[in-house]
Amino acid sequence: MKSKTLAEKFAWDFVKKHNNPFEFVTIAPAMTVGPLLNPRLPTSMMVIASIMDRIYPLLPKINWKLCDVRDVATGHVNALTSKAANGNRYIIVNATMWTSDVAMYLNYEYGPKGFSVSQTTGPYWVIWLASFFDPLVTDFVLPQYGKLRLSDSSPAIKDLSVVYINARDMLLDATNSLIHHKLIQIPKSFEQNNKAKL
Repeated sequence: MKSKTLAEKFAWDFVKKHNNPFEFVTIAPAMTVGPLLNPRLPTSMMVIASIMDRIYPLLPKINWKLCDVRDVATGHVNALTSKAANGNRYIIVNATMWTSDVAMYLNYEYGPKGFSVSQTTGPYWVIWLASFFDPLVTDFVLPQYGKLRLSDSSPAIKDLSVVYINARDMLLDATNSLIHHKLIQIPKSFEQNNKAKL
């Protein structure tokens, strides 16, 4: 993440230093989820996968900024032709959601289908104890625990004609893709009833 931030800063500094020698736009997507093109689990989809597979017994109280890969693609394509885009930085965010909200959507859809979806949010003191045994909790989860993070992604609507996919469809399309590529554990009952789709 730091390397991307530094690369973008360098690019903006270069353009300003050389008096805008060409048109320049940056697009900053949030944590990107959505349908996959190949059977590889990207880092940005691990939150959904870990909830679906119940990898952790308790959910951390983390606020996620999520975006759909299809909206990111739309933003990039339209930035090439939009007269308003030059010289701007666009944030792409479809939804800001707590981990428990993501789990609620997933459990409502996939719980009845046999998936064991994580549901319980862990209190801070439990997450704090876990930080002594897991560096990921120490470095990422604890500093983010309980903090609401908001971003204004409306300029992408105005200038790049991005029509954001709603949170439910974004999450379900991403999860269905994980199931299709067998990147999460699939209950036998679900597999038998959906052989044609898998």
